[in-house]
Amino acid sequence: MNESSNKSSPTFDQFVRCIKSYFKGESLFPDVEARNEFSSSSISLMFSDSLLRRFIDNPDDIRKPYEVATKYGFRGYSSGKKNGIFLQKRSDNGLFSATKRLKIKHLDTINQYLESSQNESLKKVKIVWHNPSGERIVGLYSTQKDRMLFLDFANY
Repeated sequence: MNESSNKSSPTFDQFVRCIKSYFKGESLFPDVEARNEFSSSSISLMFSDSLLRRFIDNPDDIRKPYEVATKYGFRGYSSGKKNGIFLQKRSDNGLFSATKRLKIKHLDTINQYLESSQNESLKKVKIVWHNPSGERIVGLYSTQKDRMLFLDFANY
């Protein structure tokens, strides 16, 4: 959404309009800003093309995680019972291995937008919202770029 200048997060419906414009070739790769609880700066949130398709094709699947990510932002490590974006722990076995597999699948997008696919500075992250099934959206966080790229849904 921002083309790296807009500092506010669009509503879900506004973001879907930006995604449609992106797929028509009328705008750049859409992103939104979220707050970072650990600094005064914001973090740019991006979504893989497969997730962007879900915004259009299955909006009910992705509305809540989007709203949680943009409302609460990045919160570090989860201490339970909170929504937002969190770093994955090694004990998040299913998420950790899914992120590793998805990193290979989305290597080109990671190289293009995070510019450090092989770099160990990429941290594994997850969007947590109230979903008892254990389903989360997983992605990678470039601490150097203050950008997160969410790759796909995964389960514990």
